[in-house]
Amino acid sequence: MISSAFFYLFNFVRSILSNLMKKAVVVILIGILFHFPVYSQFSFRVFPVGVSDDPYADTLLNTRAILSLAGIRQVNTYQTLAEVTKTFASKTVGLDREGHIENMTTCFTRNKESNFALCIYDTILYGPSGHLVNVKTIDSKTNFYPQIVFNYPSEHEVIIEQDSSVCHQSYNNNGQLVALRRTFKGQESENTRFYYNTDGLLDSTNNSSWGTFIFKRRKKGKDKMIEMENAYWTYKWVYNPLGQCISHTIISKDRPNVFRSTSYKGDLKSEISYFYNPDRTLARVITKRSDMPTCTMHYSYVKY
Repeated sequence: MISSAFFYLFNFVRSILSNLMKKAVVVILIGILFHFPVYSQFSFRVFPVGVSDDPYADTLLNTRAILSLAGIRQVNTYQTLAEVTKTFASKTVGLDREGHIENMTTCFTRNKESNFALCIYDTILYGPSGHLVNVKTIDSKTNFYPQIVFNYPSEHEVIIEQDSSVCHQSYNNNGQLVALRRTFKGQESENTRFYYNTDGLLDSTNNSSWGTFIFKRRKKGKDKMIEMENAYWTYKWVYNPLGQCISHTIISKDRPNVFRSTSYKGDLKSEISYFYNPDRTLARVITKRSDMPTCTMHYSYVKY
């Protein structure tokens, strides 16, 4: 059952790689997630949240089942404004015939002042049962990073370890993430529960630090909308009748004395639109933000 939830694991892998790159003093490569400094701490991992600075995030859209059915062996991605978003510029993903990611090359934008560029090379290994067991990473400067190891105590559990970080994830019979506990150097840094409605989409989350978030549903024509709003943030996802996420909106409400990584004043809004090919693979993702020009992520594919 864990294998059906394979792609959710990469959100955790991405966060680890970001920490590793910071330790390697390549902070110029790390983007703040849509410039919402607190949002990245929330555990909405079962929803798409845009892909501009997350090399693994589009796996919630380009799922293994879709890629395998389309016979895809390589996914090529490039971003139009990497120098503005200060995130990765291109990505190449190699897949096996079952749609599992075998390797990934992520290249970041060149810093104009230092003329410095970096590519990260991930090799993903699987066990005999098809479970993800190991991620090995090296960069173009020949820096090796501590390996990420996956262990499976039971059919519905996975423990992800790297250096001093441990993440324990639990899944239900449908392969949906229902519990996540993360520790760093033995200290708990996150403890979240996930609850789902009969439609299989997230109903609510409960986080030990941030409390409970309840997601509301409503229809707009044939599309389904999922929303969450409180005093600080507004989130909205729109799904078409095929179950594809076609848009995602985040609004960070302006609050005095709250740090932002951008100088933009007022409510900070990000609108992400997802477009698909006839075989249901991603075609492009367009991101519009209040504080910067519109950027587009383009996808192309190589088939077996």
